[in-house]
Amino acid sequence: MLRRIAYLLSILFTLHATMWLLRVGFWLATRSSLTADVASDWNLIAEAFLRGAWFDVVVLSYLAALPLLLICIGTCTRTWRRWMYTATDWWFVVLTPFIVGITAANIPYYCYFAKPINSAIWTYTEFADTALGMIFSEWSYYPYIGAFFVLTAICIAVIRRLTKWAKKEETARKGEGKKPANTLKLAGDIVLSLIAVGLCFIGIRGHLGRQPIRVGYAYFCSSPVLNSMGVNPVFSLLRTTIDDLQPDRRTLHLMPSEEAISKVQQMLGRQGIEGRSPIAREVHPSGEPTRKNVVVVLMESMAATHLQRFGSTKHLTPALDSLATRSLLFLNCYSAGVHTNQGIYATLYGYPSIMARNMMNTGNITEQTGLPNILKEQGYDNLFFMTHEGQYDNLFAYLTTNGFGEIYAQENYPREAIISGWGCSDDYLFSFALPKLRQKASSGKPFLATLLTINNHPPYVFPKNYKRTPSLTDEEDIVRYSDKSVGDFIDAALKEPWARNTIFVLLGDHGQRQGTNNSELPESMNHIPLMILGDGIEAEERADFCSQVDVSPTLLGLLRIPYTQNNLGIDLLNDKPRPATFYCADKSIAARNAKAMFLYSPEVGHEFYYDITQPNAPKLLPAPTEDHMQLKDYVFSILQTAEYLVQEGKTN
Repeated sequence: MLRRIAYLLSILFTLHATMWLLRVGFWLATRSSLTADVASDWNLIAEAFLRGAWFDVVVLSYLAALPLLLICIGTCTRTWRRWMYTATDWWFVVLTPFIVGITAANIPYYCYFAKPINSAIWTYTEFADTALGMIFSEWSYYPYIGAFFVLTAICIAVIRRLTKWAKKEETARKGEGKKPANTLKLAGDIVLSLIAVGLCFIGIRGHLGRQPIRVGYAYFCSSPVLNSMGVNPVFSLLRTTIDDLQPDRRTLHLMPSEEAISKVQQMLGRQGIEGRSPIAREVHPSGEPTRKNVVVVLMESMAATHLQRFGSTKHLTPALDSLATRSLLFLNCYSAGVHTNQGIYATLYGYPSIMARNMMNTGNITEQTGLPNILKEQGYDNLFFMTHEGQYDNLFAYLTTNGFGEIYAQENYPREAIISGWGCSDDYLFSFALPKLRQKASSGKPFLATLLTINNHPPYVFPKNYKRTPSLTDEEDIVRYSDKSVGDFIDAALKEPWARNTIFVLLGDHGQRQGTNNSELPESMNHIPLMILGDGIEAEERADFCSQVDVSPTLLGLLRIPYTQNNLGIDLLNDKPRPATFYCADKSIAARNAKAMFLYSPEVGHEFYYDITQPNAPKLLPAPTEDHMQLKDYVFSILQTAEYLVQEGKTN
């Protein structure tokens, strides 16, 4: 019995050591994100490793449960056979690539999303070819891919050697001859089995408390990096996936829907329209509609912090910096989520992100009120340009259902224009789109054109005609390239005759993690630039808080088009300003005003309260202030109302 348990423990120790090595890799990859005081505090770092080891034991206890039961039953009933070693061996050989792969992948995933791997990754499985193309085209991922293959091979080799040793020992013992039945030994085996199973059960629960261990137990300090380092990514992925499968987790339950709707009606000054929606209203701008064209450029991962106006000293965005001085610039605009599909959904249709959900890729695509549908009713031709495949994120199906008549994607471009798994380059996209817009303008009908860039997304692939800057990293130079592509397009478009009758909008589809992770959700992940320019629009900086959901009603206000509004956006130029802004990042919900930031993580089951009065130095508070409670009420009301409208089919 002891030999068989020792065999099992040896396998578990091998996997535990592998997880520990990868956690060291996580620390090395993320230590630049640590604030100076945390980076030098070895007690905190050691605590993060200890908590990580704790979560590793939980995962390993789950893995050990079936083999341990096999050992205990086989030993106590005296039915143990060599094939049981083989079954145990294959159990771990099959699961090891999954364990090592998720743990290794967690490092670049966290570096990009500032969150451990969770159930949000399943959204990529539907587009596995694109996702794999992205992974294998990005050189910075190769060390982690290499670590996966090397460590997996080592683990499997060790497991196989341990199995061979165990079988050899078993054969040697049998060669000594059959020993008479020993009641005392059988009793000892039963007691040992009960102890082993009991310890395994405690390991699965993670502790002796009433409730099993949750992700929140990894959180022990104010550093989000160290807190995340303590989370075992396999545990996080499986736990969030199981949670998502529970019926009560498929919809958001932040507060009663009736209460949320009542508060949103009061916030937005709306009474709703009976038979349509409790937040709908009729909008009747003064003056005649302008019939102007609208060009929206959604820039991939264009965080506000890339721009000089928002504090960057790297001078990576000279074109956008110049355009900012000629535009109506919103300084406090935040993306609805951290994925492109969420940025499109919020910008064009005025609905917020609901956690990690892709609202365009559901089983039932319905028509939804928003900028494209409203302009289509006004006689506009609507065009959408993207670099990648039209089916990615279900964009083609959703957009054609909701107002777009012409969609141009990778399928429309020549083979030689495709430079990566994400399709063509940004400058090719713009050069392809400009003649289409010129042709559309010549028809005499107004148009809405949305252009979605991609190059500022891993893998960072530069077109051959771009002159690299040797002093810049790939991550920096790709921002400069993206900026140049957008700048060249706007410069060329402004020379077109139709430009005088066009409103141009430039904004990030979401942000990008920059600098240190000084909060559970770094501001740079969602803080984006929003610029509106065109004839008759005065250059001005606005400090009002706003969101991507406000873009659609603001544009319709500029166009002076009467319509029925049924979304959660406001007209930034005519409506009462927002007291705060709100956003999501997969499993996190956030709201902020000038003084405070409220964060809630349903995954962790914990609220975070930050004082943000000092620029770039949020301070975690032990208890909420009145501002935090107001922010909580604000974001919970908005998201719960959005959930109600989506679930009840009242978004049209």
